[in-house]
Amino acid sequence: MVTSGWISGRVSQRWCSELCPDSAQGLGITCCPMLWGWNQVGQWQSDVMNTNPSCVMGPNEPEIAGESNMDAGSGVSIWNQYIRPMKAKGATLISPATTSDPNGKIWMQDFFQICGGNKCDVDILACHWYDISGDALIAYLNDLHDTFGLPMWLTEFACQNFNGGAQCSSGDVWGFQAQVTAFMESADYMLMFMPFGAMQDMQGVNTLNQLMNPDGSPNALAKAYLGI
Repeated sequence: MVTSGWISGRVSQRWCSELCPDSAQGLGITCCPMLWGWNQVGQWQSDVMNTNPSCVMGPNEPEIAGESNMDAGSGVSIWNQYIRPMKAKGATLISPATTSDPNGKIWMQDFFQICGGNKCDVDILACHWYDISGDALIAYLNDLHDTFGLPMWLTEFACQNFNGGAQCSSGDVWGFQAQVTAFMESADYMLMFMPFGAMQDMQGVNTLNQLMNPDGSPNALAKAYLGI
């Protein structure tokens, strides 16, 4: 459930999801549907392609076997068949969101190479990042921007160690928040950033990154990200 406590001047009023929750629409949040992967194509055709969303998003972490799991050629295929046609209806096209694993950048390079010079009409590059260093996150974003030359959305990120080492402490998480938010607010190519996670179930991510209280309202960390 999304509550009015999440709306602030720092919220650009976009909601990234496979579907558009009624609670978000009721608050006037613009819905940005995602075609998560091939298994969602039927639902996408019935629920999205006959509408006029202001933006649409490509598949989720396509280079990861446990996620949408497709090679770059398949990514171009699903993009050209089901996402690219939405541009003619006025939608902003957000790329597939790859991870900060080195294979994510390689997948994206292959995707654009197959697309050719027009970059498949991608308007904005999406990406995800999980690790424990704000400096490393900033370097990652700058590298992607230097490589692809597109404005960017960081649609998932957290102070989270998936590499077997120690997890971020509460102090680490708060320091990370301050450093990363300052960078995002100052980098002109960063149009959107979405920390993980505004949810009850953190899905294996360090719970010190949690942004939601049990009643669905933003907690102290969320309010710091929201600037309220």
